[in-house]
Amino acid sequence: MPIWLRTFTFNKIKDYYEEENRQAKKAQNQSGSGKSITTDGKVTSPEFLKNAQTPPPSSSPNYTTRASRK
Repeated sequence: MPIWLRTFTFNKIKDYYEEENRQAKKAQNQSGSGKSITTDGKVTSPEFLKNAQTPPPSSSPNYTTRASRK
């Protein structure tokens, strides 16, 4: 691969990942308006988890782990 093509390809890939990082940071700053750590150091749950219900406890399995006798 010629040097000029190698540097061109590298720069295009680098630009792509820099733009992706820039967009990710922008999205993170927009959605990060609610703080998850209070001033006294306690962690709070996000809004979508406050209304979530816990699933019922699962029952014990209805199968045996022993090998069958023939």
